[in-house]
Amino acid sequence: MISLNTKQKNTSFVVRALKGGNSLPLLEWVKMSESTFYKIGYAYFYDQADIESVLIKTMQQMYESVHSLSNADLFKDWVISTYLEQSEQHRTVNLRQDSTPRMKELLTVLDRQTREMIVLNVYGSFTYEEIAQLLDVPKSQVISKSYKGLKYIQACY
Repeated sequence: MISLNTKQKNTSFVVRALKGGNSLPLLEWVKMSESTFYKIGYAYFYDQADIESVLIKTMQQMYESVHSLSNADLFKDWVISTYLEQSEQHRTVNLRQDSTPRMKELLTVLDRQTREMIVLNVYGSFTYEEIAQLLDVPKSQVISKSYKGLKYIQACY
């Protein structure tokens, strides 16, 4: 397997390679970011297989629609947003109430945007500023909705 050097780890290299039909840099980039995807995935799913299924769908979508990405600097945000969207769709289809832990159940009660904010912050270790940029909302909204959502979860827990 080809290993990406420091220069190749930047997202513009990955985007150029994808646009040229080479998916290997995407696979390497995802492998380097794997822990982030798994942390976010475990907020949505109980099984590793579900996480991997969503990750594969996300990579497929990245490969197929990379030509619509006009700014390579937004690649990471684009991938995370797509991963969240795929997770929401997969969770809706495969939600199993009997096997989800209490925290996951409580997350499903929150509105989608609040849930995404909490998942990105708590499980994905994103800062409020990064979440605001990713979801295209003001930082104050991220802080407020996250606080209210976590307060609700804490009260129900």
